[in-house]
Amino acid sequence: MLRMMELATTGLVAEQRSLDVNANNMANLQSLGFKAGRADFRDLLYQTVNGAVVGNGVGMAATQTSFAQGALQVTSVPTDLAIQGRGFFQVQLPNGSTGYTRAGHFLPDANGNLVNPRGYYLLGSAGKLTLPAGYTSVTVSAHGAITAKVNGQPQAVGQLSLADFVNPQGLQDAGGGIFLATANSGTPQTGTPGQGELGVVRQRALEQSNVSMTQAMYRLITEERAYQMDGMAVQVSGKVYTLANQVGS
Repeated sequence: MLRMMELATTGLVAEQRSLDVNANNMANLQSLGFKAGRADFRDLLYQTVNGAVVGNGVGMAATQTSFAQGALQVTSVPTDLAIQGRGFFQVQLPNGSTGYTRAGHFLPDANGNLVNPRGYYLLGSAGKLTLPAGYTSVTVSAHGAITAKVNGQPQAVGQLSLADFVNPQGLQDAGGGIFLATANSGTPQTGTPGQGELGVVRQRALEQSNVSMTQAMYRLITEERAYQMDGMAVQVSGKVYTLANQVGS
């Protein structure tokens, strides 16, 4: 009876973690560039008991991230950027390292540097991208060339560079729409938007979350049912254990 309770408890723990992942997806339905997660399960080690092979329950193996394209929403902000296709914007983190994101809401700071809402610098092929003083308009081409108009004349600002990875699933989610490279993701492969497998840049557009509310609700229902079944198994094993103690006494 105790073994039955232990096995059912592993299911409760695994389903609770899966519920947490799904709840996080639903909470970020409106987060720009958010990529939905999915809990993957694995059966635990088997062992031989009195000649029979029995399992030890279930555990959560990993959380997979879906990098499927989110819908693009048109905006009126010229420095709002979206990637259509593969790739990530590169931003400079406070510690000097590089973060990768699909959230393209950028604005110039007091010095004209393009930064995201957290103040991280947007990086181009030559470093920070800085708009000149007195500019009146900004144009970003599909291939990432940024120009600004000053005194009626176009002035080159810089070239936007995107990064891609052999295994995006290996990226570390640092929160706030920022991902970090790891040994599992491989080193970033940078290039000009639209070249090779890299996507193109859309100006005055933002990529929305790729969370599907329909799928999230379906998973929520199935996870709750599984959680209830595991809970019932724990209750039944507890009743059986209590009954066995009463009979034994």
